[in-house]
Amino acid sequence: MITRVRARNFRSLKEADFPLGRLNVLVGPNMGGKSNVLDLFRFVYECWFPSPSAVSGPGSALARRQGMDEVLWKGSSDKLLSLGLELRGTSGREFEYALELIGGANIQKETLALRDGGESHQLIVRDEAGRWLQNVGSLKLGVSTQAERSATFSTARISPPG
Repeated sequence: MITRVRARNFRSLKEADFPLGRLNVLVGPNMGGKSNVLDLFRFVYECWFPSPSAVSGPGSALARRQGMDEVLWKGSSDKLLSLGLELRGTSGREFEYALELIGGANIQKETLALRDGGESHQLIVRDEAGRWLQNVGSLKLGVSTQAERSATFSTARISPPG
């Protein structure tokens, strides 16, 4: 279950940070950003699970929205798009995911951490060789492929947007 959402410079969401419960209702005036909140979830899902023909998840998600300039908040010249989610899996494990894109589909930062008690274990590592998944014991699992990413996130039981 997604328990918190953060977004910066996503469509009309200049700065958004809100907790989520088991049931959430979006209420607001026309043009108030309700559809953009829903699109934020769709965007993250498309980054994680792009269509089979897509080269990259973020690139595909941006292309479906006519590019980075259409996704960025229009009130600033800042070209950094930041998204974050906190999740709680069915086993009670807590995860924190963050993604920063700059200048299109260029990933400036991507992290996935497992929070266990007072400790945080990084599960995505970027180094000179690329992006890696690793387990809690810091054992590299290999270069992150779409199948590996899908397997990682399925532990949190993320379903596609309806």
